[in-house]
Amino acid sequence: MKTVKQTSARILIVATLFTSAAALADEAKPTSEVEQPKKEVIVQTKGMSDSFVQELRQQLNHNIKHQVKLALSHSAELIKNSLR
Repeated sequence: MKTVKQTSARILIVATLFTSAAALADEAKPTSEVEQPKKEVIVQTKGMSDSFVQELRQQLNHNIKHQVKLALSHSAELIKNSLR
């Protein structure tokens, strides 16, 4: 009786796997509609000045250094507390 239950359970599992694979294959069929490409529009933008880019770089550099210092000081505090 045990082998009958095991065999029927195995057949059920295999059948479920096949039906789920077939259902996924049906969903994955491509549609026949083709999307038309959109027309490209050229938009003129103002160029960023070199001084503006330089200022952004300096701010980014400063912020990165500040974050690194905070992370190091926090790590140092954690190490000090663990050694006590």
